Amino acid sequence: NNSDPIFKSYNISVNGKTNSDFNFIKILRNTKNGWNSRSIIEENKEIISTAYEAILLEQNLNKTGGEPNGFIYAERQLTDDAVKALKKSWRERYSGKRQKENVVVLNNGLKFQPSSVSNAELQLNENKTTNSKEICGIFNVPEAMISGKPTEQDKIMFVQFCINPILAEIENALNRDLLLEREKKEYFFEADTTELLKADINTRFSAYEKGLKNGFMQIDEIRERENLEPLGLDFVKLGLSDVLYNPETKEIYTPNTGVGTKLDDLALDSEKGEENVTESDNGKQLTDAK
Repeated sequence: NNSDPIFKSYNISVNGKTNSDFNFIKILRNTKNGWNSRSIIEENKEIISTAYEAILLEQNLNKTGGEPNGFIYAERQLTDDAVKALKKSWRERYSGKRQKENVVVLNNGLKFQPSSVSNAELQLNENKTTNSKEICGIFNVPEAMISGKPTEQDKIMFVQFCINPILAEIENALNRDLLLEREKKEYFFEADTTELLKADINTRFSAYEKGLKNGFMQIDEIRERENLEPLGLDFVKLGLSDVLYNPETKEIYTPNTGVGTKLDDLALDSEKGEENVTESDNGKQLTDAK
C-alpha cells in the first residue's frame, strides 16, 4: 500500500503474484484504509469472552454433576495409602463418568469444606439470558428471533437493522468493482428483499388490492410476485371518473366524456369570459343611467 493519506491504493499478493485491488470485490467492516477492517469479535472481546467462559463453566459443572469444589480437612495425619485411596476415589468421583459407585466415603476425622459458590449463587440462567441479549445487540438481532416467538415487527426489524446494512455493503462493493465508470450512470446492483419481507397472505393480498385499485400495479405483476403464471393482461386500469393531466404537454383528458383540452386554452377562455362580463356590466350601467 502507498502512504498517501487521501488517495489510497494498494496491491494484493496471491501465491507470490501481484494483483491490482480493482480485480477483487472488497467487503470490509469499519475500515479506515480500504484493505483491512475491525471484526465484530475484536470490537466486543469482553462480551463474547464472558459468554464463552460461561459456556465452559456450565460444561464443567455438567461433567462434575454440578457439585462444588472444595478442600478436605483431616484432624490427624493420613498415611500414604489412605491419601492414595482418597485421591483415587475423588478422581473417579469427578471424572465425569457415570459409574454405579460414585460416592466418596470420608473416614472419621475427615471433613469436606466447599471452596466455590453454588449454581444458584452463580445465577447461571440469569447470566446466560443477559449474555444472549448482549450478543443479540451486537448483531442487531431482535431477541425474539432466537427465542422462537418473533412477531411480524421483529421480522421487519431483523431485516432492516441486521440484514439490510450487510446487503448495502455488498451492493456498494459490487457497484464499485464490477461496473465501469460510464456504466455507473445507468446500471447498479441492488438486492431483492421481497421474499425476506413477505408478510402473511391476508396482509399481502390487501396490499395488492390497494395497488391494483390505485393503478400503480398490474395483475401480472402481482401474479409474478406470487410465483404464478402471467395471464398476458398488459394494460393499466383507469377509472372513468378520473381526470388525467400530462405535465409535459399540459393536456387534460377526461375518459368519461372523451374530451381533451390544454391548460393554456382554459386560461385563455377564462380571460375572455372575464372581459365579456366587464363589457356586459358597463352596458347595464349605461342603460340604468339613461
